[in-house]
Amino acid sequence: MIKAHQCGGTVKIERVMPGSIAGTVTRLGSVQSVKATNARGETVYTGIPHATGIFILSDLGSDTYYLTAIPVTGSGLYAPFRKTIAIGNGQAFNMGIIGLTNTEPPHPVTCLVFK
Repeated sequence: MIKAHQCGGTVKIERVMPGSIAGTVTRLGSVQSVKATNARGETVYTGIPHATGIFILSDLGSDTYYLTAIPVTGSGLYAPFRKTIAIGNGQAFNMGIIGLTNTEPPHPVTCLVFK
């Protein structure tokens, strides 16, 4: 047990809240999954877009993540980016619209962010 006087003052306890990443994939049915991997490559969160293209990855801890859209095999489409996102305590990040392309890499990022 820790008492306040043993710490030399007040102990602040912060509630840890999970974060999330959401967005919409264009070209419905073109993405088999959306993955968020933390910067150390230790944790992977995977989501499957709804028929409407909407996806959400929830229960993410505070960390930096790389988000990747994985196109359906044989679709001829490419994920246009590997987006870096920093999620804070309880933060809900909306990627906006993610557009896939049939242009081979390298190509520009197509991502509209709504806050």
